[in-house]
Amino acid sequence: MTYEVRHVSGAPEDDDSYYMWLLDRVGANDIQWSEYTLLLQDLMRTNYIYDPHISNGRERNRAADGINLRQEYADECCGEIIFMEGECTVLEMMVALACRIEYELASEPGEEDPERWFELFLVNLDLLGYDDDNYDEAMVYSKLDCWLRRQYDRQGHGGIFPLKNRRCRDQRKVETWLQMQSYIMENFPD
Repeated sequence: MTYEVRHVSGAPEDDDSYYMWLLDRVGANDIQWSEYTLLLQDLMRTNYIYDPHISNGRERNRAADGINLRQEYADECCGEIIFMEGECTVLEMMVALACRIEYELASEPGEEDPERWFELFLVNLDLLGYDDDNYDEAMVYSKLDCWLRRQYDRQGHGGIFPLKNRRCRDQRKVETWLQMQSYIMENFPD
């Protein structure tokens, strides 16, 4: 099955408040992220695509979580989102996943810190070398395409949850949520 990485027309410029709200959810409005505006905008412009056959279609849950952020924004900010319709973007998926991971792992309500996960996703995708001064759109989209099409290696290198264990299940065939669980068990055993 062939998938196409597509740009969402008009985002984020058509509704800057929603885009800024997303960035705020993962601390990407901080000064340290001011050098990554091109990358962050392209994450918002790129649709999150997934293979519906992975794990009996449960991979769609990541996209649904991202899309649900739109309603959460509208409820919280009493605003309307111009591009409410349409597919989940990569930025929405990453923000939703970072928030969900932190919610699941936080020992106390309110202690969530999704910024560390969002940054880890970008580190693992090897995207943090592409600040505004060194931005290479073709390379960024190549790395995103590799991840979204699951063209990374069997251990997940090239994806957001690479594993060290060479005897792991082929991560290209494992849903993102289970990849995350294996990654946490391997890297944060306590």
